[in-house]
Amino acid sequence: MSRLERAGRIIWKVPINLLRVLIVVGCTAFSGLIGGEIISRYFFGMPHTYAEEIAVYGIVWIYMVGSIYGTYDRSHLMGGIVHIVFKSARVIDSFKVVTVSISLALCCVMSVWGYQTFIWDLKTTPETDFIYLPLEYARLSLFVGFGLMAIFFLTELIDVARALLRHSTSDTFRSR
Repeated sequence: MSRLERAGRIIWKVPINLLRVLIVVGCTAFSGLIGGEIISRYFFGMPHTYAEEIAVYGIVWIYMVGSIYGTYDRSHLMGGIVHIVFKSARVIDSFKVVTVSISLALCCVMSVWGYQTFIWDLKTTPETDFIYLPLEYARLSLFVGFGLMAIFFLTELIDVARALLRHSTSDTFRSR
């Protein structure tokens, strides 16, 4: 493996490792926040609406980060009926090219929509009801999330297209 390939792999892995850390830290933090809110509300009779607003704000980002990681890992939801009906590797790979192309197109459309929503939010400056958090940064997760998923779907499309051209079955999951 050349130095350039090694450098490319390191550059590729850094954001993925960051996603893993964000998932763990975010899920832990928001579970603690909601757990604390439940204890405060039901055991002490003191509800804190700020906890709910912060949780909604962050959960959107955590959801998108999880979706990005699932797309990278190629562990997103898939139906396996094609493998049951068809046995030809070429036909299976043809279906993979079509499904990944549709997923890529949808992510591109949703990313553009997310960008337009973010720009509109910057102009209108919506806020949460009680602690006045700006909502545009929560909605930025749509643009960032779908944009990154589009990049990972593009890499998957290249992999399955190569497999189709080689007449071999592509590996749905990358070897880690």
